[in-house]
Amino acid sequence: MHLLEVFTLKVMYEVRPESNNRHVVVESWDHSVEVKSPIEKARATFIRMKPFLCHRDLGLDMKMRIVRCYVYPVLLYGAESWTLSEDAERRIQAFEMWVYRRLLRISWVDRVTNAQVLHGMGCSQPELLYIVKKRKLEYLGHVLRNEEKYRLLQNVLQGKVKGGPGRLRISWLANLRKWFGVSSVKLFRRAVHKSGLAEMIANIQTG
Repeated sequence: MHLLEVFTLKVMYEVRPESNNRHVVVESWDHSVEVKSPIEKARATFIRMKPFLCHRDLGLDMKMRIVRCYVYPVLLYGAESWTLSEDAERRIQAFEMWVYRRLLRISWVDRVTNAQVLHGMGCSQPELLYIVKKRKLEYLGHVLRNEEKYRLLQNVLQGKVKGGPGRLRISWLANLRKWFGVSSVKLFRRAVHKSGLAEMIANIQTG
């Protein structure tokens, strides 16, 4: 199933990912599932590369370049289509801290806070959740600027297509409304223009 088709179904219904990139429409499911699986795959990738990534002779900058090249893409594939609960956001940030602590060779018995870990990595804020928010916002802008290609998806996002039956759950668009503190109308107006989109991206917070 194409990513766009999956995303459209996610907005209208509850869609459960299965193996081999197959997806099944179901009446109810936990959105955190679509985050748990990529996290575990990325964790497994890191563990396979751990002897190399955690080598004392490898500089921290090079370690992070390798992680961004080989580990993060495993986690972030299709991230623009995710619907994130608060629990899913915590899982993403927890995985990032897990990676950083191993790169810095911090033992689990050491009393080191996440703020200290970020300082040790030379980061002002977590990176992964920023990337997810940025991708979702950029994808919204891309959809809104291509009316002919994404007419159905635009209608779905604007509430012109009725979704499936069942209990109302957190939506893909609700993530963006919450993160940026604006209504759907204002979100659409800003995201459709690249200048407005760039301004929103510059103000992304991951806390």
